[in-house]
Amino acid sequence: MGKIPAMMDGEGTIVYPALTGANLQGFRLTGLNFSKAFLRKAQLQGADLSRAQLQGANLTEAQLHTTDLYGAKLQGAILSSAQLKGADLAFAQLEGADLNFAEFDPDTNLKDANLRGAAVWFVDFTNVPQIVNHLEHLFGDSTVRLPEGVARPARFDMTYEDWEAFKTAWRAFQYSLGQDPENPE
Repeated sequence: MGKIPAMMDGEGTIVYPALTGANLQGFRLTGLNFSKAFLRKAQLQGADLSRAQLQGANLTEAQLHTTDLYGAKLQGAILSSAQLKGADLAFAQLEGADLNFAEFDPDTNLKDANLRGAAVWFVDFTNVPQIVNHLEHLFGDSTVRLPEGVARPARFDMTYEDWEAFKTAWRAFQYSLGQDPENPE
C-alpha cells in the first residue's frame, strides 16, 4: 500500500490537502481526516472511507463506485459529478453537500444518511427509491428526475437559468432550515 502525502495544520491535525487524481482504489482509510482535501477526480472505487472526516472536501468527479462511506462526515463537501453508484452512504452526514450532476443507482445505500440542505441539480434518481426518504430536506429543481409516482416537492418545479441562480436559491433554502452554508453541520 502506498504512502498518502499529508501535512499538519495550525492545530496539529493531519490533513491531506492535494490528492487530485490520486489512485486510492481499495485503500483502507477508515476514520482519517480528509477535511477540505482536494480529491478531485480521485480513484476511490472500493476504498474504505467509513467514518472518515471529509467536511468541505472537494470530491468533484471522484470515482466512488462501491466505496464504503458508512458514517462519513461529508458536511459541505463538493461531490459534483461524483460517481456514487453502489456507494455505501448509510449514516453519512451530507448536510449542505453539493451533489450536482452526481450519479446514483439502486445499489447506492442512503439508509439513514443526513442530506439536510444538500443540493441536487441535474441528478437522475429514477432508479433510486431510497431518495423518497430525503426529499423533504434536499434542495433541487426541475432538472432532477425522481422515481415514477413520487410526488415532487414544490421547489423541485422551479427552473434556474444557470448555476449562480441555482446556488443563490440553494443558499436561501439552507438559511430557511437554520443552516449556515459556510458551516452546514
